[in-house]
Amino acid sequence: MAPTPAEQQAPRAAGRPAQRYGEQPRSRRGVLVAALVTAAVVVAGLGWVAWGMLQPAAEGEVGTYEVVDATRVDYVLEVTRPVGTTAVCTVEAIGAGYGQVGIVDVTVPPSDTLVTRQRLSMATSERASAVAVRACRLL
Repeated sequence: MAPTPAEQQAPRAAGRPAQRYGEQPRSRRGVLVAALVTAAVVVAGLGWVAWGMLQPAAEGEVGTYEVVDATRVDYVLEVTRPVGTTAVCTVEAIGAGYGQVGIVDVTVPPSDTLVTRQRLSMATSERASAVAVRACRLL
């Protein structure tokens, strides 16, 4: 169908047809606001992670252990923490069926060295197969 003379002389609208695609946004303000909010959240998250990494921490591990009998295990606890700080470590004994057979919180007093070693004993409810540090924290 050929266009009518009125349609031929009418100026054509630039851009995409509003009837088909909806109104075209007039500004990019919403995109800018979303980008700024996203950037602020990312910067805050990175700051929080960096702050957490800079905080002093305590780490512990069991150097050696010896199962004395079905009711006791002896072990050497090695704790690394900042000089002059007190740490509390949770140590657990694991049985043959991978169940917990003993648990104890050990307080490691302040020291002038970075690493402290202590020989300790733990009571167990049955024979232990392994001894491990669950977690350490500073006081």
